[in-house]
Amino acid sequence: MNGTWKLSDKGEGLDLVAHDKDENEISLTYLMSSENQQMLGVYLAPNGLLTTQLDYMLKKSKAWAELIRVGHLSPAEAWSSMNHSILKALEYPLPDLTLTEKQRRSILTPM
Repeated sequence: MNGTWKLSDKGEGLDLVAHDKDENEISLTYLMSSENQQMLGVYLAPNGLLTTQLDYMLKKSKAWAELIRVGHLSPAEAWSSMNHSILKALEYPLPDLTLTEKQRRSILTPM
């Protein structure tokens, strides 16, 4: 206990419950410290691993790029679509993430 700490999964197997507004017990899902869960549109894990979120954002970027490639949009319409749809979707989780420049570029490269 030299002033350091680490995540622990010692709560596994315990039944965690909460009460709803009608006082009904609801069992909560126990997640390991390395498991990601989507919360408010962002995949987060207590250990800070961002792999799931990065994969999600990259898939979203690639899917949008493919739709634009096969669509019949003018360059101005494609530019507008990028600025008003996909970039907003990719910007939303950024305040919760600590991405490197390489990670950010990998997400934007398909576009």
